[in-house]
Amino acid sequence: TPKPAPEPEPPKPAPAPTPEPTKQTTPTGPGPRRCDAGRTQLTVRARAVTPDWRPCVALDAHIGAQLGVLPRTIGPGLAIAVGLTWPRLRVELGASHWFRRPARIAEDPPRGGDLQLTAGSLGACARLGRRAIEIPLCGGAELGALGGRGVGVEVPRTEQLLWLAGWAGPRLLWVVHPRLSVQAGAELVVPLARYRFEVAGLGVVHRVAPVAGRLRLGLGVRI
Repeated sequence: TPKPAPEPEPPKPAPAPTPEPTKQTTPTGPGPRRCDAGRTQLTVRARAVTPDWRPCVALDAHIGAQLGVLPRTIGPGLAIAVGLTWPRLRVELGASHWFRRPARIAEDPPRGGDLQLTAGSLGACARLGRRAIEIPLCGGAELGALGGRGVGVEVPRTEQLLWLAGWAGPRLLWVVHPRLSVQAGAELVVPLARYRFEVAGLGVVHRVAPVAGRLRLGLGVRI
């Protein structure tokens, strides 16, 4: 008698495909901030765009000349400023002192007054240019004291007037080292009041011009 044919074995299940590892792109935080004296750029990475909005600190010191605020045409002064800088913006807080200048109605004997100006300022700049050369366009306001003292009178008095003015102008910044820059600037100053000094018996000694000018030259350091 013929033997029965063997039953076919059931097919073996195919092995499950191994899932491919997924690639995850994790934005990388910004590394140490590089605060060059010139205008810095936003950091763009290959896998993630990471704008670095942390500010740098700027310390500036200037000598200056001023025309139209104090008597005797051009007068010297000193200024310092502390600023926070971003790639296209700078915000600064500063202080300036413009040395005493004489205003005389008569010279023999000398009669008139001596005037000086001390003020603090708050300003902002749009930063134009790249790296080695930068041309900030700046503007702001300043608040301080315009002081005068009578000269050649029987009872000399010292007076302080509240000084309030707006200012604006361009600057030129040349980066001579990654942390150091040489700066020059020109500003128009517009007093927000009509300032004048009078001495009893002599009349008006000095009037502040409605629009004054300033020139600055100094150094800047980035931290």
